Amino acid sequence: MALFRQLANVTTGFEILVNFSSIIEISGENSVIIDQPVYNLSELRDKITAILSKKGITFDGTMTNFVVNGNMIAGNESEYPIKNHDEISLITAFAGG
Repeated sequence: MALFRQLANVTTGFEILVNFSSIIEISGENSVIIDQPVYNLSELRDKITAILSKKGITFDGTMTNFVVNGNMIAGNESEYPIKNHDEISLITAFAGG
């Protein structure tokens, strides 16, 4: 995967790795490299939905949270910036009581 990340960075100047954990699997893989800039988590959610739609996978992201570089983000997705080389994971949302 590191080679593909380097290639994306060289060709487009941008790359982030998105891990789907066990939520989604695409052709035996559970991650994807995004090589076009997205500026916040809200834009990333739209980009993920579009990518999966092209692969015939319906993605209802309402029950997922993002983990960015090890930090869970719970809300304000449009305010959370995405930077080149970020590693992002989608995890199933959970609630406690």
